[in-house]
Amino acid sequence: MGSIIFNKQNNRSKRVVPGEDHYVALVFYSDTLPEGFSNDERIKLVADVEAAKALGIDKNNPDVLIKVMAYHIAELYRINPNAILWVGIFDEPTGEHTFDEVQLVRAASNNKVRKVGVFTREPYAEGHISLLQQQYNAAAEIISMFEIFYAPDFKDVDTDNLPDLSAATSPNVHLLAAQDGGAYGAQLFAAANFSIGIIGAALGAISLARVNENIGWVEKFNMAVDGGELDVPALANGVLVKNLANNITKGNGILDGKRLIFLKQYPNITGSYFNDSHGACPATSDYAYAEDNITIDKAIRGIYARMMPKVNGPSLLQKGTGKLAAESLSILENAAGDYLKEMEAAGEISGYTVFIDPEQDVKATNQIVVEISNTSIGVNRNFIINIGF
Repeated sequence: MGSIIFNKQNNRSKRVVPGEDHYVALVFYSDTLPEGFSNDERIKLVADVEAAKALGIDKNNPDVLIKVMAYHIAELYRINPNAILWVGIFDEPTGEHTFDEVQLVRAASNNKVRKVGVFTREPYAEGHISLLQQQYNAAAEIISMFEIFYAPDFKDVDTDNLPDLSAATSPNVHLLAAQDGGAYGAQLFAAANFSIGIIGAALGAISLARVNENIGWVEKFNMAVDGGELDVPALANGVLVKNLANNITKGNGILDGKRLIFLKQYPNITGSYFNDSHGACPATSDYAYAEDNITIDKAIRGIYARMMPKVNGPSLLQKGTGKLAAESLSILENAAGDYLKEMEAAGEISGYTVFIDPEQDVKATNQIVVEISNTSIGVNRNFIINIGF
């Protein structure tokens, strides 16, 4: 008897996610290239774990660094299956890192990447932070900004000697000081001679988050597989977080005060969670956290797209004064505010104001100053709950 059987397949194609907030890149440094890469083709769009395997980025590869690449790509897609990922693999530096390769990945993505993870087995160096901030600054000049998450080697660094970034001036750079302490990541760490880090899971989380969301949000961002990956969090020097004193890992504790990003666990709560989304800058900065920067950069890109067509265009002026006429003020304020209105409707900002001073003498200065103020979405970092009878 004849029959037809249908088997529903899953994940054959990515769910289409609106916008480009989930466009990310991973940058690795290796003198050994996977078989799908070459000296002339060092950057690839990698759709999923199977695509990575097809390019030779496989955990069964004999090269431990390629195993690490496969691990981080798998972790990224475990956290966010709908991420769009570019992978760049470049020669390990013979001298000091410049991180100029980040711009090559940005260009290969046609300026679409919004978050970049940089993995190196070179030991952490203070100068790396400012060099990476320079990569952000260069991209910002062409309105193609991206946040940078940095994972260097901390294998031989005592916990007490982990760096303090609280006085740094690189808010768009985020230093990851975590890795797995009990599953495959821990096995890789035992086999390698460098930190494995958490760059894949971090990129997965930040690409999954809405622009205003903190990746330490406990309700949404559990990084652990129960009994598996990241269920036992460690620092990138191999020290298990559970073996550290509470004053080191608690909110506003020593590592938090140094503005490092690591994984922690909470009493009576299942899972492992990022402590916060610290940038390499003082906590008092308006741009101290990843979500602050990602939100403002999204606003800048959107406003640029709406305002650029107005450049060199006409504006009506009041007779005899050279000041903007009411009609021109309205047109320009609406153009500047349209994208912010969309962000407000999406819950990405709480509100905004756009103001153009009507007293500006446009005819004399040939410029129009637009003042824009955004009200961000708050983050519930700490609660104080008074309870009693």
